[in-house]
Amino acid sequence: MWRDEPNEIYDIIENIVAMRSRDFFVEDEKDEINELYGFTAGIACDNRITAEEVGKLLSRLDTYPRIQTDKRVINLRNAARRSIADGRITPEESDDICSWITHLVGDSASDTGIATFGNVGVIEGALEDHAEVVFGGRMFVLTGKFTLGPRKSVQGMISDRGGEFKSSVCRNTHYLCVATEASRDWKHSHEGLKIIRAMELRDQGKGPHVVHEGTLAQALAG
Repeated sequence: MWRDEPNEIYDIIENIVAMRSRDFFVEDEKDEINELYGFTAGIACDNRITAEEVGKLLSRLDTYPRIQTDKRVINLRNAARRSIADGRITPEESDDICSWITHLVGDSASDTGIATFGNVGVIEGALEDHAEVVFGGRMFVLTGKFTLGPRKSVQGMISDRGGEFKSSVCRNTHYLCVATEASRDWKHSHEGLKIIRAMELRDQGKGPHVVHEGTLAQALAG
């Protein structure tokens, strides 16, 4: 260890804390969704939920009307309300709430003890068989940070196989492709409105198929 190394390490940590402590300014609906996701991931980062955190969680869930029909949010809210009914949270109830938070925002501290804001939550009904992904004449929307490469590269792979693109999910979207990771900065780290919109359309019988990056990679390699 050189003489200034402790000071340099301290400066790095200080900069990280300062960046993460900045005030969060909500500018649009996507920011509201990501603020909620950041809060839920934050209270689960130690893999333990307190009664005070449950109260704040329920208050925040009721603040965002756009997500009220999201099944993951409904399950999370129901679990939170059941657990707080007697005014205390048992370890089993804490684990249950953490599990539903994981479904919403991805892994928390269950494996590493560190909140991983870049993971994508569990998406029910996503395609598991890569053979079901058809490229020719189909409309694709991409979301997240792909390990396959930059988004333009992934678009190029799909385009080479006859696929087309749009920037937002609509009734004409055939596939919403969700990256394994999103941005490292939690403000932009989760699937946000694209997946919420896709699930709304799916509930109406008009939605696109959701394809995780791993399934997409298999389809591209096929």
